[in-house]
Amino acid sequence: MDLINFLVLAIALGLLISPLLLLGRNRKKREKKMLQLVADIAQKHDSIIVHHDFCGDFVIGFDNIKSFVFFYKKDEDKELEQYVNLADFQKCTIINVGKSVVNNNGNYKVIDLLALNFVPHLKTKHEVRFEFYNAEKNSQISGELQLLEKWSKMINDHLKNMK
Repeated sequence: MDLINFLVLAIALGLLISPLLLLGRNRKKREKKMLQLVADIAQKHDSIIVHHDFCGDFVIGFDNIKSFVFFYKKDEDKELEQYVNLADFQKCTIINVGKSVVNNNGNYKVIDLLALNFVPHLKTKHEVRFEFYNAEKNSQISGELQLLEKWSKMINDHLKNMK
């Protein structure tokens, strides 16, 4: 009887664990593919990704030697490739657009948009925006705000050291 219980338990655990392993493997494959895509963008600019982060449907990469930041995002219907040469920009700001909502549980902020915004040295040049989160396209926030703060600090520290 003990052998039968052990076998049933082993099979049940296998059935529970295998989907998690498959999800993890699929995520790793997707991240590897996205990293390769952003590395290809970097290679076009003679750069190498030194730092990178993934979050949901995007990857951001940084070449701190050549001072380039690269961004790749895949939405349901399109792919977006962006890059900035930090030599052309004076600062990086956080865009956090939202609204306050009041209900029975109190006040809280609903975030509609999170982005990194690069402000150029010259007023004649356009700002560049890397969109991390958009409530119209994404159903839920999953670490974008923390990643945004991390990258804003890292880029602004690099910009200060460039001067």
